[in-house]
Amino acid sequence: MNIVMKICATNNSALLTGLYAGLLGLVVGPSVDTGSSLWLVVAAIAFATPAYFFVFGMRRADMVGLWILKPELLKRLALCFAGIICVCTLAQIILIVWQGGGSW
Repeated sequence: MNIVMKICATNNSALLTGLYAGLLGLVVGPSVDTGSSLWLVVAAIAFATPAYFFVFGMRRADMVGLWILKPELLKRLALCFAGIICVCTLAQIILIVWQGGGSW
């Protein structure tokens, strides 16, 4: 019996990948900023691998013409960036509240 697992990029997987990338950026970002080449490589692999499979999800045969402008791919990219923006915004709000709010 031949079992083949096929990974399919969907809107939900793109959004979850964006949330994952945002959280990973918060956790790994300070380590990457120290200038260590190892952390840079680890972070690049940790960001790129899920994005390749769960956001792009394109077969080589589908990459013809202006494939980057296909509406379903653009929608998945937008959802991925929306997930990253949501995590960053929430982290910023938590940081502001944690530090005492500021003066109004």
